[in-house]
Amino acid sequence: MCALSPPPIRRAQNRLAERPSVAYGRGVAQMSKIETIIVAVALAVAGGIYLGRRLHHALASGRVVSRALTRGALCAAALTTLLALPIGLMALREPVVVRAGGLLGLEPGTVSGPIGQASMVVICLVLFGLQFWSTRGAGCLAFALQQRNDRPTAVPSSSSAGAPPASVS
Repeated sequence: MCALSPPPIRRAQNRLAERPSVAYGRGVAQMSKIETIIVAVALAVAGGIYLGRRLHHALASGRVVSRALTRGALCAAALTTLLALPIGLMALREPVVVRAGGLLGLEPGTVSGPIGQASMVVICLVLFGLQFWSTRGAGCLAFALQQRNDRPTAVPSSSSAGAPPASVS
């Protein structure tokens, strides 16, 4: 090894500093906003389907179903939003986000300052609404479909299966 070249560990650190996505690959830490929203909506739909089917099998009806679906959707949306907000606020301090804001002509203090924080709150409120309506809608749909599929159908009695119809006199 040449005395003038940096040690291998230092070279690796320099490469990671230039391209941080190399360090993490394309995992959860590198998901885009669109992918995050798709995952959140998919989880909301799955939760709504579970809740709707659970209510159907518990033989709930009317007002009880509406209230339970609303409460379940509020819980799911609040949990998601309360977890997303601090993550978003911490992400505003990342160098990649500050550089992206610079490409848009924003000052670094603006991106991580009050404007960035306010935009993150608005994004989380949109996520709350999307999560709530996805969960509640999927639950209502699952409950209604299950109700429709379980309607009793008219089955002919076994005693008149082979007999001709009786004549009315």
